Amino acid sequence: MRLHLDARLPDCTIATTMAKSQPYPPAPLPQPQRGKRLTSSQSALLALSISALCSISPASRAAQPDTLVLQSPGFRATFDRASGALWEITCDEWAVSFDAPGGRLLAEDFPGGLAKELTAQSCRLSDQCVKVMYRGPDLTCELEWRIENGMLRAKGRLQNQTGRDRAVVLTYELPWAQEGLRFSPSLNSLNLAGDQPKSGSIYPLAALCSKRAAAALAIPPNAPNMFKLVGARKSLALRLYLGLSPDTSRFPNSASFSFLAYGCDPAWGFRDALRRYYAAFPEYYTHHGHGDGLWMFKTSQPRNIEHYKYDQTFALGDLDPTIQRDHAAGVLTFPYMIVGQREIKHLATLPSDYDQAMAAYDRWTPAGTSSARPTKESVAAGDDIYLKEEVASSALKDAAGRYVIAIRNSSWGSNSVTFVTNPNPHLMEDKPGTRTTGAEALARIHGWLARYPAVDGLYVDSLGSAWCGKLDSRRNHFPYSRYPLTFDSAGRPAIHNVIAHYEFLEQLCAELHSQKRLLFANGVYLYAAKEPEYADVRETGRFFLAGLLDA
Repeated sequence: MRLHLDARLPDCTIATTMAKSQPYPPAPLPQPQRGKRLTSSQSALLALSISALCSISPASRAAQPDTLVLQSPGFRATFDRASGALWEITCDEWAVSFDAPGGRLLAEDFPGGLAKELTAQSCRLSDQCVKVMYRGPDLTCELEWRIENGMLRAKGRLQNQTGRDRAVVLTYELPWAQEGLRFSPSLNSLNLAGDQPKSGSIYPLAALCSKRAAAALAIPPNAPNMFKLVGARKSLALRLYLGLSPDTSRFPNSASFSFLAYGCDPAWGFRDALRRYYAAFPEYYTHHGHGDGLWMFKTSQPRNIEHYKYDQTFALGDLDPTIQRDHAAGVLTFPYMIVGQREIKHLATLPSDYDQAMAAYDRWTPAGTSSARPTKESVAAGDDIYLKEEVASSALKDAAGRYVIAIRNSSWGSNSVTFVTNPNPHLMEDKPGTRTTGAEALARIHGWLARYPAVDGLYVDSLGSAWCGKLDSRRNHFPYSRYPLTFDSAGRPAIHNVIAHYEFLEQLCAELHSQKRLLFANGVYLYAAKEPEYADVRETGRFFLAGLLDA
């Protein structure tokens, strides 16, 4: 679903809705004690200048000739001219002056490395942005700051100079020591920040709040990355877990990233930070649906069909009668697809370990599917005719080179072995004739939409922990990634499969929206894994995927 966290709701409340056709409007907020206001002439100023030529509010850092300023109506950012360090942000009436030395970049090799500050080699104004070049131990980093949509946006690229695999935690830290600071990484969390850091890794935004102002850091919805946000008594920080490898041919030995810095209401913390985030990216948080209703799952017509709105159905046989029934009742029709796994089912016995599972796979043929009752997964996989080709090209492997599998007995497939698959539609695109899960799924979807032009969109199953929450260590998958790698708890680079799913959904979403159709999905939730899912992070969610969904 398109997940919308409502900043106005009581604690612990999550709201989902399809009724709106416009971006979520700013919520009315109470007026707590506030910092100094900018004058109207300052708010109207649109300039890029040296701050010695500008006048700012008394609460702000004194103007100095060694600073650079980015400014637009309602937002102002001040940088150190020599180091590029962010010294101050003023967002509407909220002004936050950071402690010396200002915002800084640190890098540590994972696991066990010490965090070392990167040194600015140059800082300049160009094309209405501040550009800074950093250097560290066998690392360089370019960072470009500009104001976008009432926020300060940084776009960067980290480059590994060693030419070897590397796991780097890149941290951007804002030093800010105030009495009574509170860290707010979620709707129901606005807790006192102490000497022991607190973190959030579910939502890619968090706020640090004083009594008079608040600062927020966030990752944009179009720059997915594996992350952790950290708040302490003296700082707010964003940690990016970047796997660097020579095998990422689109960006060898490097990783691109982006993040946001902005002010928000200290009385509301995360809630106001989230409101501003939604407003900055309306294309991700504008609802395209046609109202609210129940979700119908391949069923005969219920007596209260008027209460339903979404019908998830199988593309089996003739869908036209189902579409006609649904539309007569105001229900939208969505054929079913799953791309995070391919599964051999109805085995004579349940394998007890990996070796037995692979032996069963070697014996298996598509006849095992065609001779049994169709399941939603087999229909989505084209009756499993090309299952072995998809496993060969797309299945995840762990660091030891073994397939990532689940051995299970399900109500629909009985004794089964499930292969977790990478659905990136660009996998093996330079190898004609190679069948991959993502490309085969898109081709099947295109066929359904051509055959049934009245279909309202597509339903994609299982975006939760089972298939998305895995790491892909297959090095021959690395060249096709368009977003940064991450790494496992031992520091070995890998693709997080939630990013591979993002690549699939990003393309499918664009295609469906161009046709005025919707993207519907299941499994958008937060969870804590028993062991770190990547690096040292156990808690995660599906915020980036939710931004691509309509229901």
